[in-house]
Parts: sequence; structure tokens; C-alpha cells
Amino acid sequence: MIIRKRLPTTLSPARAWSTALLLGLAGSLWLGVSAATAVSSEESLQRCQEKAMKQTQQYEAAATKALDSCLKAANQDLLVRRLGLPAAATAQKCAVQMQAVDDSRQRGSSAAEKMAAKIMAACDPSANPKLTHTLDDVTGKGAPSVESPLNAKKIEAFCAQHTLKQTIDTVADWIRCQRGAAEAAASSKMAAKFPDAPSVMEKMKNAIADLPPNPKNPQVNDDAAANIDKLRRIIDANHDEQADLLCSQPDNS
Repeated sequence: MIIRKRLPTTLSPARAWSTALLLGLAGSLWLGVSAATAVSSEESLQRCQEKAMKQTQQYEAAATKALDSCLKAANQDLLVRRLGLPAAATAQKCAVQMQAVDDSRQRGSSAAEKMAAKIMAACDPSANPKLTHTLDDVTGKGAPSVESPLNAKKIEAFCAQHTLKQTIDTVADWIRCQRGAAEAAASSKMAAKFPDAPSVMEKMKNAIADLPPNPKNPQVNDDAAANIDKLRRIIDANHDEQADLLCSQPDNS
């Protein structure tokens, strides 16, 4: 019969010292890596800028796509089928598409909500304490912690065209400006492609308003009509069904 010796369950002093030393070295290395990978204020601010650009572009694309689809379908009914207003089926489809741009139910799934949430998470230290830049780094006001802040304050006059606020004091103010600029770009693109866009948009808005309430989504018709009207007013402020567009100056170089 072979009797095996049981291994000691406790470490010898020498082995315990070696183990502690290795664990200590490993902890030091981990702390060193964490410190080395900490994001600087400048890097944090750059990530904010990149996120804002990306999300604003995506919002503009979503608004453009929805409006483009609605106008194409409306034109088919008005021009080809010679209807006075877009058909109910056309209006119902457009209503769903336009509510997806901005949804008053605030479920976080509309293009506007996604844009705002992602920019806030990347840019607003009060919304995301992990950010290493400051609000002043975004606005350029007060005492920025970086040499080259984003200086949102420099576009306050421009942003006043799209919002009711004359200054940019928060990240939310900046987001509203970006959204307004994106909506203006989407509407202008549509007006250039559809010369009669203001009139067609007004007819689509009326067709949606005439739809019966949707019991599963009571807000869809009001949301869609409001979103279409907002985009129409950007290119037809005086409501004369004429696009109020300013073309860029010709390049004489």
C-alpha cells in the first residue's frame, strides 16, 4: 500500500513573502496601466467634438430620409393620381416615418432623442461624471481647462436663428443649435429637389391631420404633423408656399 504525503496547507514564510511580492508588483503594474490610459481633458473634449459631429450628421440623415420618402409618396398621389390630398394610406405611412424623427412619447428611440442622449453622454460633465473636460471647455466661457476649447460661444448669433435662446451656456443649448442647423439643412435639400416642397408638405400635414386616431399610438398624427410643419416653416417662414432659400454666392475664382 502506497501512502502519499499530504501537501502542507499553509505557505512557508519564504513562499508567503514571495507571493506577497508578486501580488504587490502586479498591483503596481495595474495601477500604472490605469494611470497611463487615463483620458486627458483634451482627448475627452476631442471625443465630444467627434461625437457631436457624428450624431448631428445622423440626425440630419434621418430627417432627410423621412421627409424625402414622404414627399415622393405625396407627389405620386398629387401628380400622377391627381388627388387633392395624399391618400390616407400614404399619410399613415408618412406619419410613422415622421414620428420616428421626433417622438413626443419620449421613449428614447427617435432620432432626436438618440442624438441628444449620445451628445450629452460624450460632452456634458454633469450628465457623465467620467468625462475629464469641463463645461467651460465646451462653451469657451469662464475658465476653460484646455488651451483650445470648442468655443461654442462663437456661434451664438448663428444659433439664435434656430433657437429662442441668444446664448450657449449649456451642452443642451449647443445640442438645440446643432439640431436646428441639421433640420435647416434637411429642409433646404428637399426644397432644392422638390421646388413645390412647401405646398406638398402643407398638403401632407393636412392629410395626416385628417387621419382617424391610432388607438395603439395616439400621438403619432400630432407628432408627424408638428414635425412636418416645423420643417416646412424653416423654408417657408411667411407661409406663402414659396421656398425662402438663399443660394450660395457663385465661385468667381
